[in-house]
Amino acid sequence: MRKTFFKSLFLLALFLIVPELTSAAVIFQDNFDNCTSNCTAAQATPPAGWGQWMGPGSATVGGVTHNPGEITAPGRGGGGKSFKTWRAGTNWEDYAGTLVYYPSGSRNEIYMRYYVKLPTGLDLSQCTSSNYLKLWRWESTGNAREIYLNMNQQGGSLKNSGALQIVTTNHGWVTVLNHADLTAIWDNNWHSWEWHINLNSGLLELWIDGVKKYSASDWNFGGGTFKLMQHFSMGNHASGCSWQSSWQAMDIDDFVLSTTYVGPSGGTTPPPATDTTAPSVPSLTATAVSSSQINLSWTASTDSVGVIGYKIYRNGTYLTTTTSTSYSNTGLTAATSYSYRVSAIDAAGNESSQSTAKSATTQTGTGGTDTTPPAVPTGLTVM
Repeated sequence: MRKTFFKSLFLLALFLIVPELTSAAVIFQDNFDNCTSNCTAAQATPPAGWGQWMGPGSATVGGVTHNPGEITAPGRGGGGKSFKTWRAGTNWEDYAGTLVYYPSGSRNEIYMRYYVKLPTGLDLSQCTSSNYLKLWRWESTGNAREIYLNMNQQGGSLKNSGALQIVTTNHGWVTVLNHADLTAIWDNNWHSWEWHINLNSGLLELWIDGVKKYSASDWNFGGGTFKLMQHFSMGNHASGCSWQSSWQAMDIDDFVLSTTYVGPSGGTTPPPATDTTAPSVPSLTATAVSSSQINLSWTASTDSVGVIGYKIYRNGTYLTTTTSTSYSNTGLTAATSYSYRVSAIDAAGNESSQSTAKSATTQTGTGGTDTTPPAVPTGLTVM
């Protein structure tokens, strides 16, 4: 009751102050409080406003039965309801319990805000076949076709190594929220996630609790319009892994799809001013450690908002991006010189100047540097 009352009071005040904005900005919203039918993934028919429940079914773990997706109490703030995607053991590896949404009209730009609560007990063991957990996928009519948001493992379990990454049909993986920032909101508390996608300009942005964490305009979505969003909020994962042994749920509440920035309070506060200041330039060192590997390390850059990663260039060509301040370049040719530069990038997409080039030459042969002297000769005679 408390949650519903304050939400209603806020929306009424917002309507009285800026009625034209209230009617024009919001495309669709659902706080899940009013769901009275089709509120679980026990059937394919979805709650009002959504297109479909995915993966009807239920499972029992530890004597407790859950549907993979449920809209139940409590919601954010302890009142109302929220949308919970339940997982335990091998229940479930597919799209079970997720929602599909079909946007109204012809949309080429959206802001999507929702609150997420990640319980500290939720975790997926390290997978063997790959490293992905799909969160949502927007399909478009443009060149990008599919825009995937994944929570991908980086060499460990999901909670211990995961990061938010996005990929499209015509664009490779990019980290939009690094592991440290994801860990900070994996704390059993509610946090606002807001996405901005412009299919025409190629702009993609992410705010966490109103703080811009990522912004880049080089996505080349290729125009078009949004067709649908699938497997919201947590879809299938790679094989060879399992969830924790007891039931845990990724919790979603206060979903808003809008034509303008929403913000963590549900209002219409403009997004923070654009950051145009690039990070400081890192200082690089390069050391050959074998005939096929060169290790790079550099000083951490500073930034007015926050550094989110480093781009590595080899022989003048982009090589990779990392969130660390070191990198091992393997698979190189023996007795060959390689030149490297590193730049820093911040949450607004600003890139620093590249560091001074550093070169290193891989060692000769496959045995590394020879540090063993020959054996002492014997059998000396004097003639």
